[in-house]
Amino acid sequence: MSRLDQWLESIGLSQYSAAFADNDIDLEILDEITEADLKELGLSLGHRKKLLKALRALHRVSSDTDVDDGAVVHPVSPAQAQPEKRFLSLVFCDLADSTRIAAALDMEDAHALNRAFQEACTQAIHGQRGYVARYMGDGILAYFGYPRAHENDAEQAVNAGLDIIRYVTELGPRFSLPEDLDLAVRVGIASGPVVVETIGDMDARENAVVGEAPNLAARLQGLAAPNSVLVGEDTYHLVQDSFEFEDQGSRQIKGYSDTMATWQVMAARSPEERNRSRSDRHLTNMVGRREELGLLKSRWERSTAGAGQVVLLSAEAGMGKTRLVDALLAEIEGNCRRVRLFCSANHIQSPLYPVFNRLQREAELLGDNAGDTPRERLRHLMATRYQYPETLLPAVLSLVYMETDEGDTVSANPGEVMRILQQRLVETLLKQSRNQPTLVVLEDAHWVDASTQGVMDLLAERIHDHAIMLLVTHRLEKQLPYTSAHVTRLTLSSLSRDQAARLITGITGELPESAVREISEKGAGIPLFLEEITKSLQARSVTESPARVNNQTIPESLQASLLSALDRLGEAKRLAQIGAVIGQSFWKDVLTFVTNQPSETLESGLNQLVDNRITVRESLGDNALLRFRHALLRDAAYESLMRGQRAELHGRVATFLAQSGKSEERANQAVIARHYEVAGDLDKAFSGWLEAGRTALNAGATTEAVELLERAHSLADRVSGEGVLPDRHYQLHMSRGQALNASRGAAATEAHESFRRAAAIGQEMDDVYCQVDALDYLYGITFNAGRLVASMDVAHEMLGIGEARNHPVALVSGHQGLGMTLCTLGRFAEAARHLEAALGHADQDIKGINCFPSMTMDYLSYVRFFLGDDKAAQTLCEQAIRSARKESQYAAVTALSNSCFTQMLLGDYEAVRLYSGQAMQLARERGQYMVSDRALLFHNLATAWLEPEAETLQDVEAAIERLFQSREYIDLTYLIAMAAEVQIQRGHLEDAGASLARALAISDETGEAFYRAELCRLQAALALAGEANDSKVAATQWLDEGLALAKSQGAAGWLRRLDAAGRLWGLV
Repeated sequence: MSRLDQWLESIGLSQYSAAFADNDIDLEILDEITEADLKELGLSLGHRKKLLKALRALHRVSSDTDVDDGAVVHPVSPAQAQPEKRFLSLVFCDLADSTRIAAALDMEDAHALNRAFQEACTQAIHGQRGYVARYMGDGILAYFGYPRAHENDAEQAVNAGLDIIRYVTELGPRFSLPEDLDLAVRVGIASGPVVVETIGDMDARENAVVGEAPNLAARLQGLAAPNSVLVGEDTYHLVQDSFEFEDQGSRQIKGYSDTMATWQVMAARSPEERNRSRSDRHLTNMVGRREELGLLKSRWERSTAGAGQVVLLSAEAGMGKTRLVDALLAEIEGNCRRVRLFCSANHIQSPLYPVFNRLQREAELLGDNAGDTPRERLRHLMATRYQYPETLLPAVLSLVYMETDEGDTVSANPGEVMRILQQRLVETLLKQSRNQPTLVVLEDAHWVDASTQGVMDLLAERIHDHAIMLLVTHRLEKQLPYTSAHVTRLTLSSLSRDQAARLITGITGELPESAVREISEKGAGIPLFLEEITKSLQARSVTESPARVNNQTIPESLQASLLSALDRLGEAKRLAQIGAVIGQSFWKDVLTFVTNQPSETLESGLNQLVDNRITVRESLGDNALLRFRHALLRDAAYESLMRGQRAELHGRVATFLAQSGKSEERANQAVIARHYEVAGDLDKAFSGWLEAGRTALNAGATTEAVELLERAHSLADRVSGEGVLPDRHYQLHMSRGQALNASRGAAATEAHESFRRAAAIGQEMDDVYCQVDALDYLYGITFNAGRLVASMDVAHEMLGIGEARNHPVALVSGHQGLGMTLCTLGRFAEAARHLEAALGHADQDIKGINCFPSMTMDYLSYVRFFLGDDKAAQTLCEQAIRSARKESQYAAVTALSNSCFTQMLLGDYEAVRLYSGQAMQLARERGQYMVSDRALLFHNLATAWLEPEAETLQDVEAAIERLFQSREYIDLTYLIAMAAEVQIQRGHLEDAGASLARALAISDETGEAFYRAELCRLQAALALAGEANDSKVAATQWLDEGLALAKSQGAAGWLRRLDAAGRLWGLV
């Protein structure tokens, strides 16, 4: 490459190199070029202005530095108008003993020596494609990796250092120096991330760099011996295979508190030595893809035979996971169904994003007959092809668009809708596989959202006896805990040389064997890296080697190649950077808004991205969708932007998406919130995360809701308050508390803290309803967690507010809460007074209290049984059901489930089966699957009592175990006790003993006493059922303890049952 070519490249006009050469234009006549000449050469108006401006800068730099035109072929580039983050290798060289030399020569000879020194250094730097950044008397600073990156910038920097020594040494005979003085140079080289920025006035511009590396290069130069190159640790790691080094040990460097390792470069290595060094450090098993493809095909054949398979395909980024999937798909023939899903880094918090993304594409193919809008077509698709019930469709659509449509309602019970959606998806796949073998591919599972992970887990669990194969691709850092016999783990290793050679020649056609061998060796067997090196060879007709850049996001073996690919785009690189801000995929209309470019100009740039294999077109038409060919390309483009540039671009993207209409998936609140947050608009980011979290919560995607609301919570103390009113903070803490409770259970400390904070905000707003609503939620999770004393404190707090403010909602909530807790503590008479006080407000039109007055009636029915009034208990049970049916369907389901407990106490197991059956039917219609599970537990218990041979006890035990693990203790003692009674009846005495011990331990831990007298009766029954000699003594002791407790509680119901048992057993 000539120096004129280098200069044209530095200003972004390398496409005109051939035209200049064809017309015999070189550096000598460059100053005489006119605008008319450039027009005749075919330059556009903009490019003519750009080149003439660069010529003026070239003339200024030449004059100011007193270096001739031949020496300064890299003027300040006008293209570098904005600061830019880059990874550079910097060379700092300085003439040794320059002061003594200057004193030994006359002024003119000293000047001539200085110019010769600069020319020699410049020649060496340019010969290795470096950029002379600054002349500083007898010192020079050069950049490698600017203005364009190359795959081997660090290696070329070291080569330039060695060339500088050789060129300067050759200058010695030209100058008469004293015998005790030799012409020598010191070179220091450091590598690292920097910010490059054009600074200074028009007459004194330079491309300055900010970062640690420039200073370190200068310090290393000062430590270097004459005629030596000293490098720092980062540079050493980049080029250690290419050169021989001598370890100089750790050195104390001025300005650094810690010592630093340094190495002196001794000589360049031969290709054989480089390869040996690389092999010694990278002992990689080279496994061919044919064997791996064969394994995938064999697993597919097993699947088609009805033995479903799970294959986990893992590898580091760029290793060819997607290509292997493509090969498998190409091999599969015949009657089979293919379902290919793609995860996205931008949608980790978007529930079921890969699934809904595919469904949206299917819906688009239906055309206008299925609806006028994408949302309508998706609704039609889900209702017809996938036969989703109408009651679930609002939840599906709210998850897709992260917003509930006007007129749609979704379940108020987080977690329930998502569970049925996941089950339906899996059931649909399994059903389809009965008619047609099915391959399900989930790509990039390291970015999978929690809900899709749930689908994957469920499918993997149920797949073993179906004609279906689940193929999951993911990076090595993602751990998938599947261990069943039908699970295969496959990890890709690097390509062999033969495979790499086939890949290279497949891109370029025939190449000399030596060129293929060099690329294969330097590509380290990574397919993406091999491709980028090969494309660089095609573009420049030279062979480049890789550098290993230390970067946390981009693998160091790939970064230099990726940056080089982006730099080749010229002005289109800006589109890649903006696209990277938008995401892994980006739409043309978003780019149009952000860039404000004419459509033709933008289309030309997008074509460059596609032609250079930076992106692929996902869709055609006026508003094309493009996707980065690889996530690493997107990362490289994004990380090249300054933080301030990113913020500005994220803000403009957010503005467009917020205005583009919320009917589109790309405009969902979570995506917009992320853009606003990076842009620094924290108020809008807070609101966006909050709305996205509340939408996910209402749709039952509780895991995603927690993640989204935590993002909002992290901003809560940083928002300005302008436009973020206290009620928004109230909504955050209420929604966060509900999501945490649904996701992590009643014991989640953060949920308690959120509801307590929401109550405080309600008090600050002087809004009694908000304050009490938060306290009521706090009471509920405290009560369910078995923290009975704490729950009573909260109930007293609500009652105090009600009495002080004469507020009916607070009065009802306080009395009801106290009644429920006192009942659970076994203080039945006190509980009755508070529950009756709450019912005293039943004739008032009180809104905002869930399940009132039916819940109060349920608990009062329990209390009446405990106090010995079975008739009143039955009456209240029936009244609760009638009242609940008028309140809401949710209240009806809850009342039917609660009434099962009353009927169990009364011994009417047929009524239990009747009520539980009705509860399950209503719950499933509404999507209240948590309540349905509780009703099913009662149904199974009643069945176990009524049908001694029924195999429902195991289901009961499993359900109780799930409740115990969730630490929602409030229902556990009586459920465990009821199961224990069946276990005793069936002779499972060891299991019954363990059950009763667990129930008593929970009672001791929580203070729960309403069922303890019954636990004593069951312990007595267990003792009598055993064969111990002292069984009667033990039974009597338990019976006496139960009688004493029941008397102290005034529990005539328990006394009656204990007395009857004692008489039956002959103990009283």
